[in-house]
Amino acid sequence: MQFYQNFFLTIPLNSSLDSEVAFTAAQDLAERAVKCDVRSDDVQSALGLVLSVSGQTSEALHALQRAVVLNPNNAHGRMHFAMAMMHPDSERSADALLQIRTAMLFSPADPYTWVFHGVACVACM
Repeated sequence: MQFYQNFFLTIPLNSSLDSEVAFTAAQDLAERAVKCDVRSDDVQSALGLVLSVSGQTSEALHALQRAVVLNPNNAHGRMHFAMAMMHPDSERSADALLQIRTAMLFSPADPYTWVFHGVACVACM
């Protein structure tokens, strides 16, 4: 979990890096973390999120599916999985809605509940 927090607090907020350099660095860090602990759902989720945001949808979906398989109760992993499913290349809005509804059931008082609802709204469009 510490990797996950450090990763999102340092890479995207470093204004001296352009976005391509930042995504490359973030992907490198996430891939190294996966090598350190291939069974960590948080690390798989972080890798999937980076891949998704950088436009590598297919690879992102594989990493995020691994995250959900490793820990089906990880609401944030399911949220990231749902978000990746809504990429225009994916066309899996119905699956995304199922994932985000499951995330809401597993974590009804989550601080990111507002994001869950936003993702659900977009999935319904």
